[in-house]
Amino acid sequence: MKQELWYKTPARVWEEALPVGNGRIGAMAFGGVWKERLALNEDSLWSGYPKDKNNPGASAYLGQVRSLLAAGRTGEAEEIANRHLLGEWTEGYLPLGDLFLTMPEAGEPAAYRRSLDIRTGIQTTRFTAGEVTYTRTVFASYPARALIVRVEADRPGSVSVEAALQCPLRSRVYIRDGMLRLDGDCPREARPPYYDCADPIVYDPPEVSKTVRFAAALCAAAEGGKVIAEEGRLRVEGADAVTFRFCVATSFNGFGKMPDGDESARLSKALAASNGRYRQLYFAHITDVSALFDRVELDLGHNPALEELSTVERLRAVQEGADDPGLYALLFQYGRYLLISSSRPGSAPANLQGIWNPHMRAPWSSNYTININTEMNYWLAETCALPECVEPLVEWMQALAVRGEETARTHYGAKGWTAHHNSDIWAHTAPVGDPERRTYSMTYAPWPLGGAWLCEPLWEHYRFGGDLSYLREKAYPVMAGAAAFFLDFLVENEAGELVTMYSISPENRYKKGGEAFSLDQSPAMDTAIIRELFENCLSAQKALGITDALTGPLQAALPKLPPFRIGEDGRLLEWHAPFEEEDPHHRHLSHLYGLYPAALITPEDTPELAEACRKSLLGRGFDGTGWSLAWKICLWARLGEGENCLRLIRRQLTPIETTETSFGGGSYPNLLDAHPPFQIDGNFGAAAGIAEMLVQSHRAQPVPLPALPASWQNGHLRGLRLSGGHSVEIRWRGGCLESWEITTAEEQA
Repeated sequence: MKQELWYKTPARVWEEALPVGNGRIGAMAFGGVWKERLALNEDSLWSGYPKDKNNPGASAYLGQVRSLLAAGRTGEAEEIANRHLLGEWTEGYLPLGDLFLTMPEAGEPAAYRRSLDIRTGIQTTRFTAGEVTYTRTVFASYPARALIVRVEADRPGSVSVEAALQCPLRSRVYIRDGMLRLDGDCPREARPPYYDCADPIVYDPPEVSKTVRFAAALCAAAEGGKVIAEEGRLRVEGADAVTFRFCVATSFNGFGKMPDGDESARLSKALAASNGRYRQLYFAHITDVSALFDRVELDLGHNPALEELSTVERLRAVQEGADDPGLYALLFQYGRYLLISSSRPGSAPANLQGIWNPHMRAPWSSNYTININTEMNYWLAETCALPECVEPLVEWMQALAVRGEETARTHYGAKGWTAHHNSDIWAHTAPVGDPERRTYSMTYAPWPLGGAWLCEPLWEHYRFGGDLSYLREKAYPVMAGAAAFFLDFLVENEAGELVTMYSISPENRYKKGGEAFSLDQSPAMDTAIIRELFENCLSAQKALGITDALTGPLQAALPKLPPFRIGEDGRLLEWHAPFEEEDPHHRHLSHLYGLYPAALITPEDTPELAEACRKSLLGRGFDGTGWSLAWKICLWARLGEGENCLRLIRRQLTPIETTETSFGGGSYPNLLDAHPPFQIDGNFGAAAGIAEMLVQSHRAQPVPLPALPASWQNGHLRGLRLSGGHSVEIRWRGGCLESWEITTAEEQA
């Protein structure tokens, strides 16, 4: 089966373009005929630099807020918290600009086709004009550290093309040494689009700016013909083919560190790494991407008539009721491709849009939203055989833990470290808000659980990989610091339970006395995350053969954490009491964290709680934003209900045309997840959910096909991973398991 997205027309808008990436460089290829646009990104182009955005007076108000919460005076507690307990906004992820390739028009094109082979990361546009067939190939090479674009024709001397660069950042384009150069710097501030202010984008004078600087170069190597560098452009005339190499480097010097000004030296190294013949660059790239991609095969069945259609036509067919198992498998593999393309060793972690963002003020700053979205980006990594892609997250978290110590101390007078619901490349950890407090941030900001949730993928990386040196040197110190914070932060309530007494259920609100509130004494998600963190810390100690200063306090604290509670309606309670939800169909499912991604609740071990989760899911419904649909797939898979999973997969494949913010998720024509607008977490979460439907290993014994829909009658998968790093191959026929083979990690080595 071809692992391909393809189209009959060029992209009209960004959401129809096709993504390529090597972890650092991202590009969206529009597939234009006589004028091609490649929208460019570089993963370290963020506004600002490391700043202390903690609120120095915050901790003085924590006790007052907690007393008001305990007394049931929630409105007063929220007013004080909004005024005194918040920090400032994160910085924003920025676009690099556009590479335009313009060819002289030579008649009406025919036989047009643009495609993306996700197995190889090769984007191709092909069309015929007159008697000449033109082919344009685009890929972002990890080995070569470059974006490669080749234009060729099947008639000698037919390639004439002009290349130009445009950049929305403060920059200049010029010619040097026969190359088209682009230099510039990032703004000091890029306020989020929901923050209304006169000057949202602010630059410092160049001579004193501390922000990230960048240097880029575009080179052209023509076969036949000639290359002319002039007036801020490269012009190729009468060539058989031309290969463009685009390299970019920045002064980014590490997470949480000040930029260092070495972008020119880094650019020279990138240019040297990409200085090879086209065929050498092409095959090195394919070898690199396919080696990762080919670890997993998935066949869910075929509908041959549908598989002959373009991707847009397949989406429409599913919307009209067709069953397209090949498209479901393509959605799964596309999630893997996007992670390979946006998170590689040496890059930053995948952000809210992976690495692809065209906006100076991106939706939600395209930052790291760590109350679900960043974590969801990595749900597929271990099970779907891409553990290397977790390395950027691990490295970023080392900086997050360091900077989070100051936030813990300043905001809560506590030991250890913490982070809240938003972060950025500078490892921001303070609760966000605007300094003038013109916005009300209680629905999202006062949530000190972000760092603790991020410890879950750290532990999963050990659970699947089994690397004790990684656990000892990287994961456990970060986990221990997060646990130390909560041992200090938790307070005992009247029932003798250890509760947060200052937190929220992310972005949701409850009703009390006719009013809506966010702050709560002990949301269910808090208990689940803290319990999982404490248990994982003790498991890590056992694996390492150690005890330390945390061992006794963790063991003493665990029995005092509040239990999960079930309401009179049979649903799992989201808050500490059976409050009415302001929005019964809210997109966040925070109180179900214990079911997935954690495994504190399972149908086998805690059937009553699992049933309460089931009723909660039914209450939330089968609609939602793109990432919410993906989370629901994972949750229903844990409950073993494949038909509900498939219903949500089909819902996620709803064609979306608008880019306006809404809560009706689906897929854009390029299969990128629509919140809308675009968020990549839905792609990653859907892939994780499909994997969860096919194999689970969160309990002692792995389970094949735990949530198989009836329509997936025959199929085959190879390469999904189990805890311990083992690999599985499964075949089924007539909806029944035919064979189930586990290859141990030792046998793979």
